[in-house]
Amino acid sequence: VPFTIHGLQTEITPSESPKGKLVKLNTSEQHSIGGLSLKFYEGSFYEDIYVDVEQKQNNNFLSSSYLIGNDYTPIARAFRMAIKVDHDTISDKAKYCIARVRNGNKSAVYSHYKNGEMIAYVSRFGEYAVTTDTIAPKINPINHFSWGNNGIVTLVISDNFSGIKNYRGEIDGKWVKFEADNKNATISYKLNTKHIARGKNHKLTLTVTDNCGNTNSLSQNFMW
Repeated sequence: VPFTIHGLQTEITPSESPKGKLVKLNTSEQHSIGGLSLKFYEGSFYEDIYVDVEQKQNNNFLSSSYLIGNDYTPIARAFRMAIKVDHDTISDKAKYCIARVRNGNKSAVYSHYKNGEMIAYVSRFGEYAVTTDTIAPKINPINHFSWGNNGIVTLVISDNFSGIKNYRGEIDGKWVKFEADNKNATISYKLNTKHIARGKNHKLTLTVTDNCGNTNSLSQNFMW
């Protein structure tokens, strides 16, 4: 039986070309845009991917902010990131640090300054920029009037941004080992007669330093 087929002409939309730089699985690649330099190492990803970077001006930071790739891309090996400090005006370069920005909130990324740039090794895509941390950590004694009764010296230590790097406690000028409870942001030292004489007035000195070199110290007298 004869029959006729009628067709309708439709436009075929060409597929969009992938954005960004192609990074192959088994090679090292470098990518630069504006004041940002990236170095991906062999095996940084689980497959060949395109890495797109968007540069944005932001007056809240000392550099442009850079939105790198997709936040949900799995990364197998940390890559090197260097961001130029556009407003390099602080003499103490340790106060600079890289911030990761997400939903308007920023978190510090361990980084260091070299030749006008902040350098970090990161394992997540996202938005990054250079900022500063010039605020010292906080130290708050917990019930210091009861230290002598319960035999335990306890304090809360915290930092607003870059995080606590180290702390040192002394009683009567001698180093004592404080134990950290990271869940509650406290440190404590159990008094004992092997190191501390009983029935006397004692002086605690605690010094706390954050990852940008800001330092705070506290002295507190107590009876035990």
